[in-house]
Amino acid sequence: MIRRKERIRLMRNLKVIFTVLIALFGSRLHAVEGDMTTGQLTRLAFEVEGRDGRVQLEADGVSYDLEYEVDRISSMPGALILKEGFEIRPDSLVTEWGVFSIGNLRVDSVYTQGKRVIGVVFKQRRSTTTSGRLSSRNRISVGERLIVQENDFVRGDAICFGADVRIRGEVNQNAVAVFGEVTIAHGGIVRGDVAAIKGSVQIESGSTVYGEIVSQQGTKRTSGRRSGRPGDDWGPNVFKPLFSYNRVDGLFLGAKLAFSDPDSLLPTVFASGGYAFMSEKWQHEVGVHQRIFEKYSFGLGGSFFRRTATDDEWIAPIFETTLLSVLAAEDNADYYEEKGGRMYITFDASSYNQVGVAYQFVKLDWLDHHPKLWALFGSSKEFRANFSSVPAVERRSRMEEFDGKLGELTAWYRFDNSDADDFATRGWYGELIYSAAGDDLKGDLAYDRLTAEIRRYQPLTRRQALNVRMKYGIAGRELPLIRSFYLGGSRTIRGLDHKGIKGDQMLLGNLEYVIRFPRPKLETALLLDFGKTTGSKESIFSDGDFHSSIGLRVGITDAIKIDVAKSLDDSDESAKIWVLFQRSF
Repeated sequence: MIRRKERIRLMRNLKVIFTVLIALFGSRLHAVEGDMTTGQLTRLAFEVEGRDGRVQLEADGVSYDLEYEVDRISSMPGALILKEGFEIRPDSLVTEWGVFSIGNLRVDSVYTQGKRVIGVVFKQRRSTTTSGRLSSRNRISVGERLIVQENDFVRGDAICFGADVRIRGEVNQNAVAVFGEVTIAHGGIVRGDVAAIKGSVQIESGSTVYGEIVSQQGTKRTSGRRSGRPGDDWGPNVFKPLFSYNRVDGLFLGAKLAFSDPDSLLPTVFASGGYAFMSEKWQHEVGVHQRIFEKYSFGLGGSFFRRTATDDEWIAPIFETTLLSVLAAEDNADYYEEKGGRMYITFDASSYNQVGVAYQFVKLDWLDHHPKLWALFGSSKEFRANFSSVPAVERRSRMEEFDGKLGELTAWYRFDNSDADDFATRGWYGELIYSAAGDDLKGDLAYDRLTAEIRRYQPLTRRQALNVRMKYGIAGRELPLIRSFYLGGSRTIRGLDHKGIKGDQMLLGNLEYVIRFPRPKLETALLLDFGKTTGSKESIFSDGDFHSSIGLRVGITDAIKIDVAKSLDDSDESAKIWVLFQRSF
């Protein structure tokens, strides 16, 4: 009985003691926080090197530094405690120097130094309202897992302190976990960077990241593909020098500028300009692009321009043309000048699908080539004439096409779920484009043209893949030279001469069986091409002969490739060699 009474007395005493302690420390904590003034936080940076960490904050013009041990960090729902006197809460940062709001923080940068140092810098978003407050665009979680669900949209950054981040919906800016992991699930979209400070980043198949992926393993740069949003491709604020070299302009030097609101509340305004030294002409483009709505977005835009144009970028990309012209006096594109304007509207049904319509009205001009341009390894070689694949008699008889006006309406649908723009390894790409000119659309040229293309990038094993493309084109009447279908040479039927066949209808098939070796990064491929062209009054399937070729590719993955192909039409035809610095299709 005595022992029982002693236990009861002891429990009562302990209860009193705990009550007093809670009252004392609770009042002390509230007194301490009450005595602190809420400062203006301008910068907050976390850096981790191994098991050691450092945090730096700047507030009211004063810098504060704190070192801590990563293994001693404690996390619980609603709080992350780095060490005594430094606690992160969902809406504030409580420190021995003051209490600071973190509701309007934005990710300024993420970085790595080797494989041991990783850091993130946050800055306070400036106030844009008369009350000095901003409705937060961010999604911030502390000590609890942050999940952006499917069909959910975060206008700003997704930031989690002390737990993991999982993205199934869309984040308009960056996704960052400080002392946690980040997973971008299938269908998830992050339009900025993805970073895990003292954690890992998992990118699942079917997800899209436009920025960099930063973790303890280093920094990985992604392709930055933004499906069908031409204004967004400029970024928030861009200054970019322009350089190209071809046989009509010679050396072209210029720059482009863009100013964009990351919230799309204001339109992107862009301008580019430069000088072509051999054609002795200034070129320019000035325009705007406005994105409306977020996940399912419309795009509106237009521009005025004077520029050197080509329809051959699918067989001769600008970057590759510049390198080949500088190195070997080889230019596989044909050119013309256009002066005028263009306007368009697009709708992105998802990150994979886009429909759009555009109208342009331009004045066309012929551009002469310069055969004696300088080349590093081809000083004695002359550049070919513009549209040299067209017989000279036909070319002269159709020169009036380049001295007229073109009013053209274009409508398109694109589907692209491939995993990269530059060197896709898996996924589908499809495109349907209809163009019409003349008649009620004004201008001197009249035609209608439809092209359809489908590609499949199919991995077979970790080091092997099968890439397939089919492309079809048809016109209701004779096409002008700038819109005709040309096959033969690089990226088309590789065993034929460059643009060796021409017509108003086209059928093309390409197959590549690719093998990639890890060390060194070599690539080889077996190539098979077939196709044909016919006139507008003929049947592409029953009239005319198919052409085909077989070939072999060797090269360095994602750098330079050499295609050697032999026509199967004529055994006496010599093999053709093509050098590529970009993807074949």
